[in-house]
Amino acid sequence: MHLSVRVAAFIAIANATLPQAARAESHLNCDAYASSAVAQQTSNKELGCGFDGGGWSFDYLGHRNWCLISTTTMANLTAEDGRRAQALAACRTRAQACDSYASVALIQNKFNQAASCGLSGGRWSSDQAGHRAWCMAVTPNQSLAETDARSQALGLCQSGMDEAEIQKLQNQQQQAENLLNSIIQSSGGNDVLKDLGG
Repeated sequence: MHLSVRVAAFIAIANATLPQAARAESHLNCDAYASSAVAQQTSNKELGCGFDGGGWSFDYLGHRNWCLISTTTMANLTAEDGRRAQALAACRTRAQACDSYASVALIQNKFNQAASCGLSGGRWSSDQAGHRAWCMAVTPNQSLAETDARSQALGLCQSGMDEAEIQKLQNQQQQAENLLNSIIQSSGGNDVLKDLGG
């Protein structure tokens, strides 16, 4: 065989073989990437973050197949995984804040009932999960405004309560509000969490 023909044959074989080797290595990365993506979606659902779209899915094969596309690079995988991780970190902070918001809402409704204020509607529900879900769907400023609105309404209706009971409920409310504010402030302010709201 002529030298130039042998060289051409070698190059052809190399070009056909190297991509396969690269793909074999990416298979391992793609398995890990897909597992991580599914785990992140589990956290998304458990926390009630509400993230959706192609990147948020329980479809292991879908994540893996996207990873295996020839144009997908390790940088793409790292960026996509990092985007979900960052969103979940912010959501965990938001979930903590909303747990506190829901606790405040229940305390305020106890205040409402104890004083026989007669305040009603969704704002005065005893459904802690409902308060939390509402908080997760709005901005931090909206949840703080809702807490303030209940406080103002209760301020007009506390004369019928025992002073000791009023003080007890007010102390509980203040502790929960302080926790809510500290969580938001420690996250860098409302701007960090606002995009998670509706």
